[in-house]
This record gives sequence, structure tokens and C-alpha cells, in this order.
Amino acid sequence: MLNVGVVASQILFSSIYGGFFAALIVATISLFDYNEINPAFRPIDVPIDELNLTVDFIVIGSGTAGNVVVNRLTEIGEWTVLLLEAGDSDETVLTDVPLFNYKLWHTSYDWNYTTTPQPYACRVIWNSTCYWPRGRIIGGSSVINDFAAIRGNRIDYDRWASGGATNWSYADVLPFFRRLEDNRYNVGDLNAAYQTGFMVAEGTLRNARRCSTAKAYLRPARNRTNIQVSWGSMVTKILIGSSNRTAYGVQFIRNGKNLTAYCKKEVILSAGTVNSPQLLMLSGIGPQQQLTELNIPVIADLPVGMNMQDHIGVPMGFTVNVSTINAGIFETTAAAVEYALNRTGPLTSPVGVEAIAFMNPPNATDGEYPQHEIVFTTYPPINPTNVNYFIALTFYLRYLSRGYVTLNSSNPFDSPIINPMYLSVPSDVENLIAALQNAVAVCNTSAFRAQNCSIYEDLYTACLSFPTQSYGWYRCLATNYSTSIYHPGCTCRIGSVTDPQLRVYGIKSLRVVDASVMPNIPSGNINVPTIMIAERGADFIRRDYGVSTTVLCDGNGPS
Repeated sequence: MLNVGVVASQILFSSIYGGFFAALIVATISLFDYNEINPAFRPIDVPIDELNLTVDFIVIGSGTAGNVVVNRLTEIGEWTVLLLEAGDSDETVLTDVPLFNYKLWHTSYDWNYTTTPQPYACRVIWNSTCYWPRGRIIGGSSVINDFAAIRGNRIDYDRWASGGATNWSYADVLPFFRRLEDNRYNVGDLNAAYQTGFMVAEGTLRNARRCSTAKAYLRPARNRTNIQVSWGSMVTKILIGSSNRTAYGVQFIRNGKNLTAYCKKEVILSAGTVNSPQLLMLSGIGPQQQLTELNIPVIADLPVGMNMQDHIGVPMGFTVNVSTINAGIFETTAAAVEYALNRTGPLTSPVGVEAIAFMNPPNATDGEYPQHEIVFTTYPPINPTNVNYFIALTFYLRYLSRGYVTLNSSNPFDSPIINPMYLSVPSDVENLIAALQNAVAVCNTSAFRAQNCSIYEDLYTACLSFPTQSYGWYRCLATNYSTSIYHPGCTCRIGSVTDPQLRVYGIKSLRVVDASVMPNIPSGNINVPTIMIAERGADFIRRDYGVSTTVLCDGNGPS
């Protein structure tokens, strides 16, 4: 039966946050495909007075990694797990639409973080303060991201292992990539051993809808009797014994009530690159000087929040003479109806991405380790009248700049300070310029020239004083029109904050399992690598408690 209340609330939400077209999408899907919005298969939010607050494992964060961990731990029937998520919402019809992730930013589904002012980046697009969307919803950032499915280069993981992350080589992690994947494409593979080239984009979708880790991992576990999910639960502190240095529980706030949950085995922190280091520092684990200045008792002096890495790039605009390459083809009634009836059409595209390329500059010596990624999309952020153009979002894959996350105060409700220090290393600017030159080189190929491809110069008014394609013009683009590609990681990195089994140094019964443990961000988008880390982390936990795990490599995805 059609749940009118659910439909009405979703239409209201989309009208406020997504505009008329988003409201049309919700109404159309509700009319033609209303069974899909039936909430019967959603994760169960256990009422506050029914929570059992003494369990074997407490998992903090129902995001990309946390849902994977919960699924794998609750496969063991005698283990009890409490999952705490700060967000108080589950996914909706609107979040299902692959094209619509940008419409979810700046909403209650998002932590709405911004960086400190960046002297060398984001000057025009974000007024020097870069916007950092992070998911605050069941499913976390896997609900609001671009969900491109890219493993990264095999050499990335071999470098992890040689740098001290023992047993994180490509051979070690490959079975876990295969375990999480259910690949139904028959095309060239960006995730094969040889990455360089142009390929059709792959994404974490199922039946042409976004497939978050909440859908892939948490929903299948919803009826297990050993799982409890608590929405709207903001963890404020991890409890650690002062004498035995063992994590034994957490404090959290739900519905305005202060609650304490206790674990008999472990606390697993899967709150992400920003919130995991924030919570560690609030709990006394972090740089001693910073914690002392905020009157936080220091339990472990570790470089929490340091070494933060992210990809930053420039959306390069190119005009063509192909009339179908225009943002106007996406937000139409015909597209909405086609999506609702058949799950086909432009709305099934991840942010309009048609292809992804991994390339090298002309002087590169290692063809198997590409330096540049270019994401081609025909769903640009602005839609000028009678202009057919596409965006080639272009970035360098291995920047040397390192930033940090630190506390703004000892109040857990204060957003932390995020300073990625984009392009602070001079060679990073040069490498980004080389990537932008590669994007222009693509436009100059015979295939694109046949469509009259040319740089959309009018998009870059801040750089009009420089001759187009001069060094000064490229440098102006790099510093003024750059934006985060939203691949942050490494703030609780293996070898500095955790050991290779993701256990926090010097603290018993506490692990970090999310993108923050990456030694270096991989060469590509980090959604799938984060899922892999969670599969691997869950496997470490199971083995530490005597449960052997056989990692299947049949590509059947999560069980």
C-alpha cells in the first residue's frame, strides 16, 4: 500500500532542498513505483527505552565503513553489536537517484563542513574556504557522494605495505575487493591490473539506483537478533580505563538524554576522516600539546588528525557542437518518467559522468602508474542558454601537500578545524597544471576536434588577463577554480595512530576502521577502497576472537 505520509514528507523535503524537479522525481516514482519506497526493509531504529546498553561490540558511525563492519560481526550469532549513528534519517526516494547527490549537500543529511581559508586553492568556487560535504545519515557519505567505483592502482597498496602497513599489499587486499564487488558490466575495466586509459565509469549502483553500504550491508542484517541500531545518537566520548588503558564503552546523546553504553570486547570507530580523529582527541588520544591546551586529559600522545590528504582539481569546461551535451537534458519530465518506469535514462548517471580517464604527462616513465585522473560529465553545475558543453574534472593523483584536522574546542558539538593545506607544496601546483594541460590535449584529439571542441573560456573570468593556455592562465585556474574532489583520508593512518590490524597504539580494545587509517590515499576515488578497508578490518576482528574467515573471491558482493 502506498504510504501517503512517507510520500508527502519526501515531496516536502525535495521541494525545500532539491527544487521543483526533485519534487517531480519523488511524485513520479511514488506514482509508478510506489512499492520501492515501502520502509519495511529499512534498518530498525531501536527505541531509546529498549536499547540494551551492554554489548560485545560498539560500532560508531553507520557510514561507508561502519555498516560493513556491523554486517560481518553480526554474522557471528553469539556476538551482540550496537551501532550508533549521529544522523537521524534514513535514505529516501531522492537519495536513491544517482544524479542527485549534489542536491543532498547543505541539508540535514550533511555535516556541512568547511575548511579554513586556503591561500592557494578554492578562491573563486568557494571563496577560498572549501566546502567539505560528509554524510550524516544512515549510510553516511555513501549516500551523498559521487559513488564512483575505483579500487586505485595496485602500486598504491604495494607502497602501503613497503611503507610499514604490513599485509596491506595489493595481493593482500585484492580478495577483499573481489568480495565486496558484484560487477555486472562487460566493458573495459578501470579496476583491472593495468589502469591507464579511458573507460566507461563504474559506480556503486543496484538496479540503476544508488547502492549505499546501508543498502548493501546493513539492511540485509536488519532482522538479526544480535544487532541494535540507534539513530540520532551523537557519541561524545570513548571511555578508556586510566589504569589498564582499555576502551570499555562510550558516552552518547540521544533525544537530549545522556547515555552510556558498555562493550565486553571492543569499540570500533568508523566515523570517517573528520569525525574519527575528532572523537579520539575528545577522548584524550591525540597530540599532547593540543589536548593540554584544551584541558583534555591526555591518555595517549599520538599524531591523530595529522597527515590529512585529499585530491583537489579543476573543472575544465569545453564547448562542442553536439546538442545533446547540455545540462538541460537531465532535468526534464521525460527523464523523470523514464527513470520511474524503466530505471533508464540520464538520471541513472552518477552526476552525469560518462567516462573516466587515467593518464600520464608526456614525460612519464611508468605507464602502469598514471598520474592524472579526468572525470567527464555532461551535467555541469551551470546551464547557460544555448551552450553545449561538458566538464572534464581534472586532478593530479599523488599530491605531496599534507593538512590536518584538529579540535576547535572541547565541545563535541563544535565542528573541528579542517585545514587540508591544498597546493602548499610548489610541485603540487606544477603537477596539477600538467594534468590540466592533459585535459586540453584530449580536447585537441581528432575525435573531439570533429565536434569542434574548444575551451569554454567564458567560465574563467578571473583569469581573462592571461593568454589562454599560457603558464599564467593554467596557474590561475589551479589556484582560483580548484575544488576538493572529496577524497579525504589518512588522519588516523596505519603506522602512526594504528597498527596494521587497525588497533589504536597503546589502547586495548579500540580500533579505527574507515578511510582515516589509509597510509596514503589511493590513485582514484576512495569509496570502494574504504569498503575494502572495512571488510579487512572486520576480518581482523573476527580472527582476533578465534573466528576463521574464508574470503570468497567469486565477486558476489556482500552476503
